[in-house]
Amino acid sequence: MDEMNKEIGTPEGSGKIQTAIGKVSLDDGVAVIEIDKKKLAHEQVRDHFSLLLGVSQQSGNIAMPVLMDMGDLEWIGIEARICTVEMMRPEWTRKMAVYYRNPVQWVVATFFVGIERPRVPMMITGDREEAIRWLKDPADVSNSFEGPAPSGSRPGGTVSAFAKVGLGDLSTRADVSEAMDELDAINTGLNMLAEELHAVSETRDKVEEEWTKNRELLESLVRERTAEVKEVNESLKLEIAIRKRAEERLERINAELNGFAHMVSHDLKNPLTVIDTAAEVVSRMVRPEKEKDASDVAELFTVIKRNIEKAGALIEDLLMLASAGQVPESLKDVDVGDIVRRVLEDRAELIARRGVSVTVDQHLGELPANETHLYQIFSNLVDNAIQHNHGKGLALTVNSLGPVEGGRRYTVCDNGVGIPEDEIDKVFIPFFKGAEGQTGIGLSIVEKIVKLYGGEILAFNDGGACFDFTIRGLDRG
Repeated sequence: MDEMNKEIGTPEGSGKIQTAIGKVSLDDGVAVIEIDKKKLAHEQVRDHFSLLLGVSQQSGNIAMPVLMDMGDLEWIGIEARICTVEMMRPEWTRKMAVYYRNPVQWVVATFFVGIERPRVPMMITGDREEAIRWLKDPADVSNSFEGPAPSGSRPGGTVSAFAKVGLGDLSTRADVSEAMDELDAINTGLNMLAEELHAVSETRDKVEEEWTKNRELLESLVRERTAEVKEVNESLKLEIAIRKRAEERLERINAELNGFAHMVSHDLKNPLTVIDTAAEVVSRMVRPEKEKDASDVAELFTVIKRNIEKAGALIEDLLMLASAGQVPESLKDVDVGDIVRRVLEDRAELIARRGVSVTVDQHLGELPANETHLYQIFSNLVDNAIQHNHGKGLALTVNSLGPVEGGRRYTVCDNGVGIPEDEIDKVFIPFFKGAEGQTGIGLSIVEKIVKLYGGEILAFNDGGACFDFTIRGLDRG
């Protein structure tokens, strides 16, 4: 009480403090609330609880027995009744007795209690002294909702029926006499209302029961799914970590291989150049006396020259393979048709000599790419078709199958002997030469560049060798 006095500024020793609903005092360990309003609004009840909340926050547990004296109260609105139920919080109230002074207050009290079943022992009584004795007896915790003594009158029975309905006893029925007067009309209305409320209550109970089952089922499913998702997440985290380590290792290996390729190519190219030059000089210096010896020497120099050129081609291909997977420093919109025309112009003499018929789609489109990369793709595929087909009447087609998401799809096909079935799955493996192969690097370069551009390539036979591939433009950012 001292803490409550301090909270609202009431002088110590006055014995009572004023709250929004009335006066509060202590009576030998019992908190007495004397309501001094005829009607209670929920704002008044809310302000009263704000005071109690502030006191409890400062003082900790202030729970004690509470007597609520209804004073001159005539009405508590539904919102105020719902709000007033908070008075029965165990941290504020150990037991509560509601003291009514007339039948109206008795009915009001029953509806107040019936809003929500009390969480503390509860009494409704018209005897103030009995209420005080019950509150001070720690052993007596039984609920008691005693009404006024029966008057024997018909109105008394109606009041009693209303009070029972207020307490939640919806099976209650008021007596209807043969007089069929106004009071009987009230009793009939009450009975019908109780019946309606009983049906609503049963439906509500069934809904709540079903809702509780569904909630428990849902909570169980949520727990199961949460556990499953957690397990999947942990698995994904592990998989991502493993993949990241694999990608980092692959990047490191590729970097090392690229460096190795450049180093080996550079170290091999210089000696080959020297050998080629020396062979030319020696061929001029050597003058065999016999015609046969001259023929043998010329043949030897031809062999040396041919192998030097072969080694040089291998080195160039190795350098191209090493650089094929590198993201270019600059990109621009490249006309793919121009690239294909340049490839064919560079091989015009060979195409004419071999009698190759070439058909090129008029609309090959544009791609944001590096010109050298696109040139390497189409030049290697054209070379592959010409080198692997030695008969007459070779036909070569370059077609666009139209745009795809982020790029375009192409085919390069010939009408030659095709790819041996046991080699189709191996043609993109670096250094796999096959029966007619050269260095075994050309198609590996093609696949590496196509994948660099986010595409895919497929080799198959369809009246000859055919390569179906997609190229997607690289992001300029």
